[in-house]
Amino acid sequence: MEDKIKEFEKEWKFENLLKESTYFRNLYGYLLQFSDNEFTNNSLKNFIINCSNACTSVFWELAKGATTIDNIIEQRSYYEIDTKLNDFELYCTKLIVGYLSFIRVAPDDFCNVVEKDFTNKVVSFFHRILNITKRQNQVCDFKYIIDVEEYYDNNNDNIIKFKSNFKLKPNTDQYVIVDKREFAEIKNRLNQPTPPQKEIKPIKWLKNSNLLAYLINELKTFGFIDEDSIWAICEQLFVDKKGLPIKAQTFTSMVKNYEAITMYDEKGNPTTQKGKPKTHTEITELIKTLKALSKEIE
Repeated sequence: MEDKIKEFEKEWKFENLLKESTYFRNLYGYLLQFSDNEFTNNSLKNFIINCSNACTSVFWELAKGATTIDNIIEQRSYYEIDTKLNDFELYCTKLIVGYLSFIRVAPDDFCNVVEKDFTNKVVSFFHRILNITKRQNQVCDFKYIIDVEEYYDNNNDNIIKFKSNFKLKPNTDQYVIVDKREFAEIKNRLNQPTPPQKEIKPIKWLKNSNLLAYLINELKTFGFIDEDSIWAICEQLFVDKKGLPIKAQTFTSMVKNYEAITMYDEKGNPTTQKGKPKTHTEITELIKTLKALSKEIE
C-alpha cells in the first residue's frame, strides 16, 4: 500500500511539474527518443523529477555559500536526490541544473553580472558546467554528446545574453548509430540458418593421367603456376577418366617416370633432354603458345 501511495505521489508531482514548467515539458518530450539507449538507471519520468529536485538542491546550496563551487560540481549527492544516476544521466543532469540555476537569476536570458555577488556566483557555476560539458564531449564514450548553442552580446559590459538549446548528437567518434528497424532486419538475416553448400565435384580428366601431370608440371616449370603444394591441390581438383582419385604421390611418380624416358633427335640420336609422355604434342604446342603470348604481354 505504501509503495502505491509513493508511486501516486510521484505521478502527481510529475504531472504538475510538466504543467508548471515549459522547460521540463519540452525536455521530457525531446528526451523520449533517447530513453531506451541511455536512461537506464531511471525511468525518464524519474529522471525529470530528480532534475527538478537537484535544481532546488544546488540553487540553495549556492545561495547559502557554505561550500565552494568546485565541491558543488564534483559531489554526486547534490544531483542524486531521489535515486542513483548512471554516468550519462549525471552528465545531462549537471548541465540542466546549471542552466536552470542561471535563468533563475537571469529572467528572459538576461543577467546583470555586476549587480549581485550571488548572481556572479551562479553565473560562474553555470559557465564552469558549460566548460566541463564541452571537455567531456571530447573524451566521453556515451552514444550521444550534449550539443549546447551559445550566444553572447558584449555590447554592454554589464550585460551578458545567453541562449541554450539542449540537444543530444550522435557521438560518431565512438559509435555508429544504426536505425532500429535496419538493425532488426540485419539481425534477422544473420539469424537465418545458412543454406547447405552445394558439393563441389572434382574435374574428370578424360585423357591419360600422365598428360595431366605433364600439363601441370610444364605450367609450373615455365612460371605460369607458383605453388609448392600443387600436387596436393590437384589431388582435390581432379579425378581420372574412370572417376577415381589421383593421389599427390601418383602425380609425382608419373612426372618421374615420363622424365626418365630417353628422348631422341631427328637423326635418331639420344639427347640429354628430360623425357615426355608419348602423346605430349598437343600439350607441348599449348605451352609454346602460352609462352609466346606472355612475351607479347610483357
